[in-house]
Amino acid sequence: MLNYSVTLQTFLAQESPVVNIGRVQIEQVLINLIMNACDAMESLDATERAIILRTTLGEDKSMSISVIDQGVGEGALTDRSGAAGESGWQG
Repeated sequence: MLNYSVTLQTFLAQESPVVNIGRVQIEQVLINLIMNACDAMESLDATERAIILRTTLGEDKSMSISVIDQGVGEGALTDRSGAAGESGWQG
């Protein structure tokens, strides 16, 4: 993240259920989403480059993971999200 001059903010759910997903798989997906966000913000001034990593717990106890950036894409903020549920990655 330092090479991209990007600020990372995390907002993590208070409760973290056990999620049935491969550690390596979720790691690869998150790295991909974060790298896409960094690339999308390349044209922004370094002071404007920020990524928000957010986890939320659904009513059905599924966990959602959002990677939100200010790069080019749909609207002012781009949400590169996915959900890690009981059956695995759904994003």
